[in-house]
Amino acid sequence: MVPVGIITRERVAYLDVTLKSLSATQLPVGAPVTIFDDGSHSKTAKNYYETAKPIRTTAKWPTDASWKKTLGLEIVNKANQKVLGLNGKVPVVTLARKPLGVVNASCRAITHLFKENPAAPGVFLLQDDIVFKEDWYHRMLDTVARAEEYTDKEVGLLAGLKLNYAVDKGKRNRPAVASGVTAQCLYISRQAHDVLYSSYINKKHRINRRFDDTFRKAVAKTDLWAGCIFPFVCQHIGIQSLVRPGKSWKRGRTGRVGYHVHPPYAMAAEVKKL
Repeated sequence: MVPVGIITRERVAYLDVTLKSLSATQLPVGAPVTIFDDGSHSKTAKNYYETAKPIRTTAKWPTDASWKKTLGLEIVNKANQKVLGLNGKVPVVTLARKPLGVVNASCRAITHLFKENPAAPGVFLLQDDIVFKEDWYHRMLDTVARAEEYTDKEVGLLAGLKLNYAVDKGKRNRPAVASGVTAQCLYISRQAHDVLYSSYINKKHRINRRFDDTFRKAVAKTDLWAGCIFPFVCQHIGIQSLVRPGKSWKRGRTGRVGYHVHPPYAMAAEVKKL
């Protein structure tokens, strides 16, 4: 069984939608799911993790035509109208009292997932701002199993989407392509963790962004393969970033959302027990 970890910090509204979508996918019964909190200290986050009461969030989702029609993301607006606390439905691991930043937090989460799941061939590391296609989990693992169709190497890193950049049309007959990746949805193999543990994963990083780029480059320097699945299996919904607060979410090459994955998206009415 491949475990799933979700990195989050102070984004209850995003995390709640991500969990509602994850709950509605074809996730195998018993697949471990863990939330990794990177130093959230707000009362909102504490209440969301520890209580079952309704939680008030301040998130305001877009209402323009691109968001609602092109992406079908009105489902996100509706899903976040009622946010109830998890009350222990999903285990939460606090990585640090003060934020480590996405690079260090991601590395700690990866190691924790492998340590707690010693038989797992790989792990999924997600960020807290995506909605899924229903079969995302199985498609990702099937693509890893079919690696001989697109590489002569073992898979070290497979991304579920790539923001803002279309995949080369000439490569679309392949289930995956070697390319840049996006950190929202990553499969990381045990080989990649073990090979890069000393040189990358167990290091203290000074940078506070670009985990996806730096980790992919580290994998690519080994004998392992790194790239992304195609077609993509999830859609980014993060209109605001803690790392890049000034970057617009709007459509375009430099936008944050990335308009590449079309509905239907899986969405449960409430967060199930994962």
